[in-house]
Parts: sequence; C-alpha cells; structure tokens
Amino acid sequence: MEDSFHLHDNISEDISSNTAGLLNIDLGMTRGLSNTYEGLAGSPRAELKDFYKSYLETTIRKEDHYLAFWISLELQEIDPTYTKDYGRVTWLYDKLSGEYEFKSERRDTDPQNLSPQYQAIKKTKLESLADPYYYFPTYSNASVDSLMETTIGVPVFNKEEVIGTAGIDFNLEQLQSLGLHISKDDTLHAIIFSNNGTIVTHENQENIGKTIAELGVFNEELDEIINVIKKGSEKRFSKM
Repeated sequence: MEDSFHLHDNISEDISSNTAGLLNIDLGMTRGLSNTYEGLAGSPRAELKDFYKSYLETTIRKEDHYLAFWISLELQEIDPTYTKDYGRVTWLYDKLSGEYEFKSERRDTDPQNLSPQYQAIKKTKLESLADPYYYFPTYSNASVDSLMETTIGVPVFNKEEVIGTAGIDFNLEQLQSLGLHISKDDTLHAIIFSNNGTIVTHENQENIGKTIAELGVFNEELDEIINVIKKGSEKRFSKM
C-alpha cells in the first residue's frame, strides 16, 4: 500500500512539474514581449504599432494554442498630445474569428468604467494568471463549440512605472494529455485543477470546467482539499 502511495506521489509531482513547465514557457514569452518596450520607450506611436504588429504576428503563428497575443499601453505614455490620465491602446493578433487578424483597440476611455484587471496589475506591479474561462467560437468553421482558456498578464514598465500590460490568451487543451494514459494499463488518471478549484483536465470531458465540489468526491474533506489547492501545497487524500 505504501509503495502505491509513493508511486502516486511521484506521478503527481511529475504532472505538476510538467504543467508548471508549459505555463512557464508561455509566461516567458509574455515577459519577452513586455521587455521589448524598454528599448522602444519614446518611439513614435506609428513605429511602435508597426513593430508590435510584426512581433505579435510572428509569435502567434508559431504557437498553435495561442488564441490572442497582445500588448496594451497607456495613451499618455505613447502619445504626447494625449493629456488624460486614463485610456489605453491595445494592439493584438488573434485567431478568434478562425483567421489570424490584427486589431487596434482603445480601452479604459471611460474613467468610471476602468478595467479592474489592469488597475490591479498597475497597483501591485505583479504578473497575473486568470482563472480558467470559456470562449465560445462564433465563426462558421469552428471545430469545437467552446474552448477553455486562460490569460497571462505581465506589467509593462517604463523605468519603475507600470504603463501597460502584455498578455496571452491561450487554450488549455494542451494540458489534457498530461493527465491521461499515465499507467501501462490505462487505469490511472490525473485531474488538474486551477487555483479556484476548476477542473482543467479530466478523463471524462464532461467534467472539464466543473468545480471540485461538483464532482461529489471527497465531500467530507472538501474544504481542506480546496484550501490545499489554493495554497499550492501538498497533502495526500485517499478514498477507499
């Protein structure tokens, strides 16, 4: 029995490490995009737009699981004629329509309706990983009805001041294979949860997107399990 527990512990550690490795690759790509601004600060807005249009397109075409790759900069930072202390321009490439498309969008132009996500990053100066959420494709040739995705956000700095964010919206399907077929007889499977307890991978596709509470397993230990997940700590639970 103890050997079985150790086997499961080792498999769990491997899956956790592989999951973190994949997410860290995407985090590194986002940091790389954010860091480009350091050498571009003060450039004319048109030159910035051209540079990022090329950078974003080159990257998203190489990464199949990216749904959108973007950078958002405060208008007062890149436009000397803009005098308000709110308002951003976001340059992004996405494939949400089924085709790769470049977009330029103004955001936070209403001071009474500012993005709480951006305000949090600007205040804390910390990177963020959103809880999983669903995207529902509307284009006619979509191969699936919905996609579970998440967003990585990284602050963009000019010296020590946050003047924007860089980010990736990406499909979480790439993680599904990490929890499947991990034993020779195909009887052992892993479930990957997000920090808020949402199921990201499961052998039964119908359970993806549900919460751990909705599984109806470990009901007596549910609060403790949720706490362990939120802390990212380790603890062994068994159901005999």
